[in-house]
Amino acid sequence: MKKQKSVFDTWSDYIANILNSESDLAASLVEHGGELGNAREALINGVLSRILPSIYEVGTGEIIDHLGKHSRQIDIVIARRDFPSLTLPSGSKVYPIESVLATIEVKSELDSQTLNQALENYASVSDLSPNVKTGALDKLAKEHGLKKISPGNYRHDNPLETARFDLLARPTGYIFGFRGYKTSIKDLASAIQDWTKPRVAKRNLAMRHYPAVIATEGCFTWRNAPPYIVPDNIICRVGRDKTPLRILVLHLLFTLSSKILTLPDIYGIIPNLDVYLQQTKPFTTEMAVGKTFNK
Repeated sequence: MKKQKSVFDTWSDYIANILNSESDLAASLVEHGGELGNAREALINGVLSRILPSIYEVGTGEIIDHLGKHSRQIDIVIARRDFPSLTLPSGSKVYPIESVLATIEVKSELDSQTLNQALENYASVSDLSPNVKTGALDKLAKEHGLKKISPGNYRHDNPLETARFDLLARPTGYIFGFRGYKTSIKDLASAIQDWTKPRVAKRNLAMRHYPAVIATEGCFTWRNAPPYIVPDNIICRVGRDKTPLRILVLHLLFTLSSKILTLPDIYGIIPNLDVYLQQTKPFTTEMAVGKTFNK
């Protein structure tokens, strides 16, 4: 019996087709590159408004932490509405990192230059420090099999697990390009490698610096962390897909599901998307990219 297509796959395919059509229409109506970029960001905002719970807002701006550090200007910030933010005269905002669920960098054309910029933007977010209770981190570390080395510093026997633990409590990052790379995974992998080289030389590269998903015209990358994991001791992998945007959307749904506190009702029913996301069409990758971990 043929397996029925997941409704989430059907929906994400539909959204991808709508985005492409409306993006092409915007390109035919708008000549200025900056205005086209704004129009395409607005399209992404429209998609997000269809899936985000009302407790979240979609905005743009900088992110700060309690140590006084700032991120770069971020295209799309998904943040809690019930947490204060500072609105600037331009309409952009300054968000405390503790309120931020995810960030998305949106590019009309993703190439080596714009990809490098997008990666740097997300890395500036991942280097911020959320204010997390030490006791809570100690408990999480123990649950994940990590040993406490010093306050706020934990280590697993497997460096990959240490790197994954470093992702907890940080905003999840995504990059989306309406155009670019098509099905050339080697070019995409090469551009990412070129970005990593100076950071490796400065010893300033960690798994947290890589976005969870990069989706472009026909290629994608995903970070080797839940919910997409492989036993390989690498940071991320690259592959092709007919609609790479669906992988970004599905990962964002996973992030939403994991961040929202849900309790079972009196019948034991838990409002959680995991069982639905497990039914989605699997995808394959063809090559590794990024740093490897030495055990």
